[in-house]
Amino acid sequence: MKKEKLVSLALAAALTLSACGGGAPAPAAPAEAPAAGQETSAAEAEQPAAEEAAAGEENAEEEQGLAPLASVSELPEGLTLYEEDGVLTFIGGDFYPGEVNNQSGAYDAIQYVLKLLGGGEETGLEPEMEIPTEESVYYTFHQTEGDVSVYGSTVKLIAKNGKATGVVSSLTPGLGSGQIEEWAIEAGEAEEIVKKQFPGKNLRVVPDATFQTMLPVEEEWGPSDSNFFYAWAVFTNNIFPEYDMAYLVHYVDQAGNYLYYMPVAEPDSADAATGDYTAFVYDGMEPDVWSGTVKDHNGNSLELEVPVMVNTETGEMLLGDMERHVLVADYADFEFNDTLTVRSAMDGSFADNELIIYNTFLQVYDFYKDCGWTGPDGFDTPSLILMDWVDEDGEPVLNACYSGRQKGFQVFSFNREEPDGECMDIIAHEDTHCLTYTTMSNNLYENDYGAINE
Repeated sequence: MKKEKLVSLALAAALTLSACGGGAPAPAAPAEAPAAGQETSAAEAEQPAAEEAAAGEENAEEEQGLAPLASVSELPEGLTLYEEDGVLTFIGGDFYPGEVNNQSGAYDAIQYVLKLLGGGEETGLEPEMEIPTEESVYYTFHQTEGDVSVYGSTVKLIAKNGKATGVVSSLTPGLGSGQIEEWAIEAGEAEEIVKKQFPGKNLRVVPDATFQTMLPVEEEWGPSDSNFFYAWAVFTNNIFPEYDMAYLVHYVDQAGNYLYYMPVAEPDSADAATGDYTAFVYDGMEPDVWSGTVKDHNGNSLELEVPVMVNTETGEMLLGDMERHVLVADYADFEFNDTLTVRSAMDGSFADNELIIYNTFLQVYDFYKDCGWTGPDGFDTPSLILMDWVDEDGEPVLNACYSGRQKGFQVFSFNREEPDGECMDIIAHEDTHCLTYTTMSNNLYENDYGAINE
């Protein structure tokens, strides 16, 4: 990862906390019940039933001893705990006495140990995703301070049979509640600053994805009165082939200084651009099967049988699986021309290496499905296998990668020159990148999380 250390220590120290940005507020705390003997007005007496129920639930929790814990010593015995810099980052075992049957229950369970994870009264938790599997449910929340997202800071809770069985946290502790009255630059200005950093590199900003965030101050920048700073996060296409990611996120501080960039799999608001192709790509198609003999890069003959699609009007055969929602298409057309060119052949003749890659990908798909994980991301999102990975000059990129979510697909890229895609372990590795990105949410691709990802 390359970082342009242009942020000044004076600026980092001078920045204060803000309530600017676009994050959604955390779930509201239950209303307090009136004290015994306290008089209430007619309006208060007509308090909505939902508030009364919430108050009752709060009292019930207090009676059960579910008030938030203040120290690790209050946790049950027999748990697996990991601590870093004075706060817990992992709790393994049944730590929460209450029930966890939905996102609200997961939120309550996290609040129960929030102080132990480094959170406080100002720490917001915004629900991000809920992932059910055959045995467990995974709930993910990301941290907010005021209305600003703290990028890379999340909490994941695992529940099984209505009970919390573990929680993993990367919360950023010690954030306060000050405010920046007015940012010196707007989103569009931040985007222009990013473009100017890479002249002649064909850098394209992802529309409607720029947002305000908070980032921790790096230790190598020296001592600072603040452990975080505010920045704009600007998403662009990836212009560096050494990164196996589809996008870059660039950080520009609130005063207009370019900070650094990182590779990411998907912009936070990329879902707004999904569905460009997936809704209609299977229209007019019917399933069929291709079978035949192919040769791998070593000259070995293999007998394959793979699903294909046939255009009912033209009879053209296309390399795709209508059941698993997997397509094989051209890399350059998709990435550079915004066109989906599915591999096809009127005579049913496809490139041997592409058939092998496609067949191996389907085997990995089925392996995970048998484990209860449907599709690379667990949500059965359509998969797109891009062949002939090349750079903007048309030169082959000798690698294989998970290219993030783009236009409604989970995208994987392979080249023709090397046999990377013919290897089961390589395709499984790239497919698992999608799994880890889904379950790890917006944790940054660096340090411990980056190592786990790889």
